Amino acid sequence: MTDNLTAENASTRTWFVALLTHQKYTDSCVSFLEKNPATASWDVYIPRKKVLHVYPNRTKRKVDRYFIPRMLFVSGISENDAYEHVRHNPYIELFLPERALPRTAAGRLQLAQVPDRDLERLRQAVEAAAAEDDIEITKENLTSDSVIEVCDGHLAGLYGNYVNDADNHFLCFALGRLGNIKVKVDIKRCILHKEK
Repeated sequence: MTDNLTAENASTRTWFVALLTHQKYTDSCVSFLEKNPATASWDVYIPRKKVLHVYPNRTKRKVDRYFIPRMLFVSGISENDAYEHVRHNPYIELFLPERALPRTAAGRLQLAQVPDRDLERLRQAVEAAAAEDDIEITKENLTSDSVIEVCDGHLAGLYGNYVNDADNHFLCFALGRLGNIKVKVDIKRCILHKEK
């Protein structure tokens, strides 16, 4: 079981999205999956990062920053495994269904899947995020006629639609059908490509 993605294993995967019963159970859920022989081979990605938090009394402590609360991305399973596992895992509320697709032959909703290339871009953005507001998930339609590519720094190679909001510059890409990810970028480190 892994909490990370690598270039080798991210090339051919799709990921199911598990919704946890509560954010505080993230580590308990991962531990439960690792100890269960039936789920030990599943790959898990949690979009989180350790950040330094300064409390009002000026004490500092490293805490987990969850970029998409209550969500756990799981690969290496079938839809049937996911449906069966929800009944036995007290920490997973459900795997997110894809309501726009027709039901399976068994009458179940098909599960939402995130392509590996989108999850790899999310992983890269999470690792490079410096502040709480650097990454945001939104349901807004964030299309534009320009594409931006980051050419320098930790986000180098990341690309997506360009959105300019006041004095902030964002790179946006879809995360399957879950919504759009907005990543704050330094425009000086980017190449802007006009599509039209």
